[in-house]
Amino acid sequence: MININKNTYQERRVWQPQHIKNIEIAYRNSSCFNLPAHFHEELEITLMQGSNWNFGYRGEKFTVPPFSFTLIQPGEAHKASFESLFNCRFYGLRIKTALL
Repeated sequence: MININKNTYQERRVWQPQHIKNIEIAYRNSSCFNLPAHFHEELEITLMQGSNWNFGYRGEKFTVPPFSFTLIQPGEAHKASFESLFNCRFYGLRIKTALL
């Protein structure tokens, strides 16, 4: 486990494009995060830039290499975490089922 200062810089943003109501874009810039099991009603496509991360999905645990995409089906429980000595960027695109 990496010893990380609890005052680590972390930036999080979520947008919804003004003219496309069925899409949401998430961004996080930090050196660590730990998301407990949760789900979204939307289809979610994610990308981590800069570090491996741990991903739990459908009862299995995966180590996802940097610059790899994950695809999470609507309503599927998943969890994610990572720790790094430097800030990494996470991007998420959520697409509401009405658009699928």
